[in-house]
Amino acid sequence: MDLSPITARMPSHGRIGIGPGWHGLLLALDKELAALAPGYVIWQVKQDGGGMDVVAKLTEDLDEGSLAAFRTAILRARADSLHACEECGAPARTVLDGAWCTTLCREHAAEARAATQLVALPRQIVNG
Repeated sequence: MDLSPITARMPSHGRIGIGPGWHGLLLALDKELAALAPGYVIWQVKQDGGGMDVVAKLTEDLDEGSLAAFRTAILRARADSLHACEECGAPARTVLDGAWCTTLCREHAAEARAATQLVALPRQIVNG
């Protein structure tokens, strides 16, 4: 997927550190945030705790409703990422790789398990 709409919003030191399975979530989030605050800036996109973490900065003042919608959109995208494989976007669950959580489908979890000590975590603990 073409992430140029995202990279165009980032400063030169900004970075994207997520797998391709979440690119669609990120692009959809960008459209939603841009409708609320056209000049917003993305500082960082990373995987954290098994979910997509987006750090964004507003460049304009928003009314209370728009600010709440902006924050809610970011939280919803994170929640959605906890159910989508970071590698392919298929339905997934959060798994533990040593001390690192990631969200993978069965196929990608099996591949990771073969290479590391991957352990599935109960959903109520991780997403809870």
